[in-house]
Amino acid sequence: LCKMKVVPINRWYALGFILIAACPVLCQRTQHGRDRTQMYGDTSTTHDSIGAGDSILTRLYDRLATIVSLDEQLLKRLEALEYKITRIEVSNQERYDGIRAEVRELSRRYQNFDWILTKTEGTVEELKSEWDAVKGSLYQVSGKGGGPVTSGEFSDKLNALATLLTSTRLAVLRMEKELIAAGQNITDLQTNLKDITVIQKNIPTKSFLNNALLAVKNPPVYAVMHHNGAKAGSEGTCEVSLLPMSCKDAQKRTGIIKVQPNGIIHNPFYVNCLEGWTVIQHRDDGGVNFYRTWAEYKHGFGNLDGEFWIGLDKLHEITSSRIHELLIHLEDFEGERRIAKYDSFAIGNEKENYALVLLGKYSGDAGDSLAYHAGQKFSALDLDNDSWVEGNCAQAHTGGWWYNACDTCNLNGRYLGGEVPDELRYQGIYWNEFRGANYSLKKVRMMIRPAE
Repeated sequence: LCKMKVVPINRWYALGFILIAACPVLCQRTQHGRDRTQMYGDTSTTHDSIGAGDSILTRLYDRLATIVSLDEQLLKRLEALEYKITRIEVSNQERYDGIRAEVRELSRRYQNFDWILTKTEGTVEELKSEWDAVKGSLYQVSGKGGGPVTSGEFSDKLNALATLLTSTRLAVLRMEKELIAAGQNITDLQTNLKDITVIQKNIPTKSFLNNALLAVKNPPVYAVMHHNGAKAGSEGTCEVSLLPMSCKDAQKRTGIIKVQPNGIIHNPFYVNCLEGWTVIQHRDDGGVNFYRTWAEYKHGFGNLDGEFWIGLDKLHEITSSRIHELLIHLEDFEGERRIAKYDSFAIGNEKENYALVLLGKYSGDAGDSLAYHAGQKFSALDLDNDSWVEGNCAQAHTGGWWYNACDTCNLNGRYLGGEVPDELRYQGIYWNEFRGANYSLKKVRMMIRPAE
């Protein structure tokens, strides 16, 4: 009996000793947990926040991967375009060199013909002198002109001289015809040289393409964090928004949207889009005065929903980011509509007076009335940059434009409403190849978009 009671008592003692030994360790772990709670807060909330952050980063990574893929596609297209332009430059240079060689050869032949003609004229004069001498001899032999000459020797000599004189005259006539043809060929070649020079000026340079490549490599990405609470551990949402570079890149291709043409994050602006085209000028009712100062044309004026001018600064920013094409819609008061399209278009910066530095090949049914203005600087009523030495085209034709000396179109002229008298000729909204300078058009819309 005593042995049966001793066993449980010994077990309770053993259990007490175990609890006494484990108590410091448990207290230490409890205190460590309290310290972690005080230092880091509720770890379960932290784990939830970390999981939400991973999800946000995953979505952000997917969006950025899509952007990188788009950049690579644009880069390949621009590199292909640069290759094509290089081939065009080489081809034009070969044509230019070939025409110059032909001009040199024709000039050399022209000089040879001129020399031969001079020698021939001298020979003809010698033959005439010899003919006169023979006639004098015959006169003396015939008894001072008293009868016909019957000597065979003199007759043969006379026939030979007559034949030689006739053949010489024919040769001179042929040479004169060849000289005239050579002169015409030289004139045609000189015209071709001028055309090639104009074409080379309109080809975008490699520096222009490099700027476009840089714009593609550095697209404008905006990362915006929205906080939905101020408590520790509250979840935030991260949203990436990519502004389109043009109306063509936007999901909403018609209407007023915000664009970022050249990748400068702090300088986006609003434009009016029409089926992927960016509208840069619109006239339809005469409600906005376009006879404006340089500063107004620089910054733009009007309302994007109505009549407006986008502004030369913005137009340069858009067209310098990549190659654009230009489309012009024209309409008269009888409802007849025409279009003029140019496969490339760009203007310079303010230091270059926003010159029309690039104007490509024309197509359409309105006629080409803008080619005369290619390469010209922009002029306004208070700043004369035109080529008219005696006056100011902007003041004389009441508008702002890339005037030459002066114009074959004036789409920023006065809204005069159809037929105009001679004293208002050139002052209205006109396109010379469509209704002429004595007619002010009803509607005009100028639009650009990135070239294919």
